[in-house]
Amino acid sequence: MGSLFSSPFITDPSVYATKVEAVKTTSSEIRTYDYVIIGGGPAACVLAHRLTEDPTVMVLVIEAGKGHKGHLNSQIPAGFGKLFKSAIDWNYSTTTQANAGDRSLYWPSGKVLGGGSMINAMMYQRPTPDDIEEWAKLGATGWTWDEFKKYLLKAEKYTLNPERPNAYSALRGKAGLWLTRHPERAPVSTDFVNACDNIGIPKTDDISGTDGALCATHVSAWIDPKGQRSSVAHAYLTDAVLQRPNLTIAIETTVTRIIFSESSETPEAVGVELTKGFNAPHYQVNARREVLCCAGAIKTPQILTLSGIGPKSELNRLGIPAVKVLDAVGKNLHDHLVSTVTYRAKPGTSMEPLLTPIGGILPLLQWLSTGRGPFTSLVGQAFAFCKTTNQSLPMDQFSSNPTKVVDASAGNASPDLELILAPVGFVNHGFTPAPPGHEVVTLAVVLLRPMSSGSITLKTRNLWDGANIDPNYLSEDNDIKGLVKGIRLSMRIARTSPLVENLLLADDVENSDDYYFPGHAHPDKVTDEALENFIRKETQTLYHPMCTARIGLSPEDSVVDQELRVHGVSRLRIIDASVFPAPFAGHTCVPVVGLAEKAADMLKSTAPPRS
Repeated sequence: MGSLFSSPFITDPSVYATKVEAVKTTSSEIRTYDYVIIGGGPAACVLAHRLTEDPTVMVLVIEAGKGHKGHLNSQIPAGFGKLFKSAIDWNYSTTTQANAGDRSLYWPSGKVLGGGSMINAMMYQRPTPDDIEEWAKLGATGWTWDEFKKYLLKAEKYTLNPERPNAYSALRGKAGLWLTRHPERAPVSTDFVNACDNIGIPKTDDISGTDGALCATHVSAWIDPKGQRSSVAHAYLTDAVLQRPNLTIAIETTVTRIIFSESSETPEAVGVELTKGFNAPHYQVNARREVLCCAGAIKTPQILTLSGIGPKSELNRLGIPAVKVLDAVGKNLHDHLVSTVTYRAKPGTSMEPLLTPIGGILPLLQWLSTGRGPFTSLVGQAFAFCKTTNQSLPMDQFSSNPTKVVDASAGNASPDLELILAPVGFVNHGFTPAPPGHEVVTLAVVLLRPMSSGSITLKTRNLWDGANIDPNYLSEDNDIKGLVKGIRLSMRIARTSPLVENLLLADDVENSDDYYFPGHAHPDKVTDEALENFIRKETQTLYHPMCTARIGLSPEDSVVDQELRVHGVSRLRIIDASVFPAPFAGHTCVPVVGLAEKAADMLKSTAPPRS
C-alpha cells in the first residue's frame, strides 16, 4: 500500500472500495481482496501482519477509529487513565443494572487501530493451562496448552530489566514482535507482594514462570526500550509492514453488514458493506477467501445480527431477514467486575503527586528525554491471585463460620480472584479524586470467574442507534459473596507487614460514602451486608467483555467451531475475545494475541493454492 499512497492509512472509501449504486454492480466490478478484516483491534493487527507475509495475499483491514500513531497519553504507560472518554474511546454505557445500584456503568473500549491494547493498563498475563484445557472441553476440540503456549512465545519479545531480577526470564518469548519487560515501579508494590507472601499467597518473580498462577508478583507489560507502550498495533504494524503493497488499512470507516452470496445453498460470506457515517454513501468490498470478523466482544455480535446471523427472536424483532439462526450470538456476555478499596498512604508512597499538572512536569520531561522515570511505570504495578475457597486465607469476618462459595475456577491451579496494587487512587476509574493533599494506595479486588452473564442486543436495526449492553452484573449470589471475600482479604493484606508500614490506617470509618470506606473500616467489625451494599454501589468494569460469540460443538449454544468458523456459514470466521467459551481468569489482551497467532496459522494451512 505504501508505494501507492502517501499515507499508510486511507480514509476515503472510494480509493479502496466500490460504491453501492442503485443499479446492481456485478461481482467482477467490486474491489476484491483475499481477506477482509472487520475491526482493527489486537487480533486484526496480528492477522494483518501474518497474512501479508505472503506478498501474493491481499488484505484489507477496516477500522472505525483513527490510526495508532500520535496519541501521547497512549504512549505514556502511566497515562492510561487519561485515555478514558477520549477521542480513541468508544465510551459505551451499560443498561441499568438492577443488582448494581440501578446504575448504568461506563465501559471504555478502544476506538483506534490496536483497539484495547492502545488504551488498557498493559498488564501482561498468560492464560493458565487450566484455561485452555477448559476451552478444549467446551468445544475448542484439539486445542492444548502446549500448542497455545507456543503462540504466546511466538508473539513475545521479553527484555530483562537489569534493575528487576527475574529467575524465569528464560521462559518468556525471545524472538517475537510484541515487546515486553518488567517496568519501573514504586517500592510500595514490592511491599504488597511481600505482604501477600506473609499472609499466605506465595510470591514469585514472574507469573509466567513455573510457580503457577496462584501467587503474588510484579506486573510485566508491553513496553518498549524507549519506555513507551508497545501496543499490538505498534508491534505488528511497523512502518515496514505498513508499506507492504498487499496490505490496505482503512480507518474512520464503519462496516455496516457482511454480504452473503445469493447463489449458494449454504450461506457464504463474500464481502462487507461499509460507510463513513449515517448519511454517507455506502461502499462494498469482496473477499476471495474469507471475511474475518475481529470487531471485539461488543461490536462482533452487533455486526452479525445486522447481517442476519443471530437469535431468531432478535432477527424477528428487528425485521432483519435471517441468513443463519444462531441463538448464542450476543448471549453469554461475561465481564470482570472490580471493587476498588482505597487506603491513605504516607507522604512519598504513592504516585498521586506526580499525576497533577504541576507535579507531572518533571516526570514528563524525564520520560520524553530518557524514556525512564515514574511515567514508564504502570498504574497497576503488582497483582495477586487466589481462590475464594481457600480457607487458609483470612477472607471471612468469622473464621469459625466461613461464607460458603462455589469454586467457579477453571481448575485446581487456576484462580477466581485477583487483587491489584495501584499506587494511586482509582475510585470510579480515577474520575473521583482523592481528598486534597492525600496520597493514596488502591487494592482493587477483581472477580475473575463471574457466574452472572448477560447479553448484547441491538436497539434497532439502525447501526447508529447502538446496542443494549447488559452484563447482568451480580445476578448470581456467588459473585457478590466472592467479592466480599476479596474485600476482606484486601483489608487484611493492607494491615500486614511490610505493606502496613506505608499506610495511615484507621479502623473507625463506618460511613459508606467516605472515600476510604471500607479500607479504613474495622476488618473484624464491618458486616458482610455493609460490604455487599458497597459493592452494589461502587463496583465497576475491569474492561474485559468476552464470550458473546463463543466456541462450541453445537450451533444450538455456540457461534463458532474449533476452527473459529461460524456454524453453518462458509468463509466467515470470528477472531477476538467474543469467541472465548468461558470467562478467562485474567487480563484478556494476551490470550487474544495468542488466539490470533493460532488463527493466522489456521488460515495459512487452509488457504487454497494460487491458480
